[in-house]
Amino acid sequence: MKKFLIFFSLLIFIGCETLDIPSKTPEKLPEVETEIKEEIKEEIKTEIEEEEPSKTYEIKNNEILFYSKEQKVIKRIDLIKRREEEFNDNEILFSTSPIPSSYEKILKNNTQIQRVSNSFGKNKLIKSSKVYLYGYLDNTILYEYDSLMRLSSEKYIDPQGKLYTKKSYNYNNNYRVIEKKIFDAKGAFLEEEVFSYTGGTLSKVTVLSGDGKILSTKNFIYDNSGTLKEERFISGKINTRLVYKKDSLGRVDRISEYSSGKYRGYYKLIYDSKERLTEKRFYSTDQAVVSREIYKY
Repeated sequence: MKKFLIFFSLLIFIGCETLDIPSKTPEKLPEVETEIKEEIKEEIKTEIEEEEPSKTYEIKNNEILFYSKEQKVIKRIDLIKRREEEFNDNEILFSTSPIPSSYEKILKNNTQIQRVSNSFGKNKLIKSSKVYLYGYLDNTILYEYDSLMRLSSEKYIDPQGKLYTKKSYNYNNNYRVIEKKIFDAKGAFLEEEVFSYTGGTLSKVTVLSGDGKILSTKNFIYDNSGTLKEERFISGKINTRLVYKKDSLGRVDRISEYSSGKYRGYYKLIYDSKERLTEKRFYSTDQAVVSREIYKY
């Protein structure tokens, strides 16, 4: 009997050795699960980044930067230099305009024709302008902005405090102005300016009357680098050309004017140490100063 038990025990032992019994040692499943979890996290993160709304503008280093849908800078307002710059779709500068605190236009005999005094709001965008002709208040312009800090309207107030003209602005999906409409005090539509772009660069402005007739057009011509080199203005029989020339620092310092093909003279632009436009002089064909425009900041 003992021999039989010993023999039976040996059979059981041998059978257990030959059976494929699962090992209690865990496989590398936790590592696989970790990798899968990390992949899921990355996918969620990517989806969140893709769904994150693109910025339309931001205030950075004393500048307001406006972005296109492709997140390219299309406009920059320098709050220190009081200057507004516009860029095309390739982020090439094609337009610069000053935002002075005051502006004066004077004839060669030092007779002041016009003076403009600007005030600015908390966001440092222009809030209002007081316009004086020959020393007398002519009107006040009030500026309004939309939620994207774009100019939405201009209200013209006479010296008695009554509204007499309003201009409203419309923009395309890339936040570029495409239309400016002019209304009288009662809201009647008077005139509009239509802005056309080529490759994100302003190429044409058409002025239309309230009944849709073309009053004037202005075409903008650029060189191969995208720099503005010429403006062509047509209004009835008046045909004017402005030809731009830059200095060694890349600033426009001379604008030659032609009327119906005849040379009339040129504008000389003068800048301060901060590259702000401070004066614009018009010289006749005999080099005499005809008028001066003075910008103060």
